[in-house]
Amino acid sequence: MGEIKSAIEIAMEKTKHLKMTEEETERFKKDELMKKAEGLVNRYLSGKLELDQLKGEINSQKGERGKLLQSILLNVINSITIVKNPKRALEALAHLLENDAKGIILCEIEDTIAKFEQEKQRVHKNLHSKLKEELQLKGFSGSAVIPNVEVSEMWEQSLKDLTNRYEEEITVLKKQLIQYFK
Repeated sequence: MGEIKSAIEIAMEKTKHLKMTEEETERFKKDELMKKAEGLVNRYLSGKLELDQLKGEINSQKGERGKLLQSILLNVINSITIVKNPKRALEALAHLLENDAKGIILCEIEDTIAKFEQEKQRVHKNLHSKLKEELQLKGFSGSAVIPNVEVSEMWEQSLKDLTNRYEEEITVLKKQLIQYFK
C-alpha cells in the first residue's frame, strides 16, 4: 500500500519543476520588505518598539538597508494625520531622514498641528458660549448648567470642516517630505 501524503506534500511534488522568475523573486522580496517595514512602524508608533530598536532593525538589514529605510519612512509619513498625535512619527522622521531640508517641513507639520489644536479649542470655546446662551434662552441657567459641546451637531460639523482643512495642509507637507528621500 502507498504512503499517505498531505496536501502540501502533493502540491510540492506537482510544482517542484516550477521556478520563480527573477521578477517574481524581486516582487516577493519587495512585498516581504514592505510588510516588515509596516510591522516595525506599527510597533514603533504604538510604543512597543523604541527608536533605538527601530534603528537597530534597519541597520541589521544587509544589502536591503536602504530599501527598508525608505519603506519605513513612507509608512511613518503616511501615518501622520491631524487627528492622531504624530509626536512619535515626527521624532522618528527627525532621526531617520538624512536631509537638512527635512527640518523645515517637520517644523511646518508641527506648526500646522499646533494651529489645528488652537483653532479647535477656539471653536470649542465659541460653541460652548453659544450653547450656554441657547440654554439660557430656554430657561436653563446657573453654575450647574454645562453644555455638552462634543455631542452637538454644530461641533461635529465644525470639527469635520476644521479637520478636512488642516488635513489637506498636512497632505501637501507629507508629499513635500517624500520628495526629499526619493
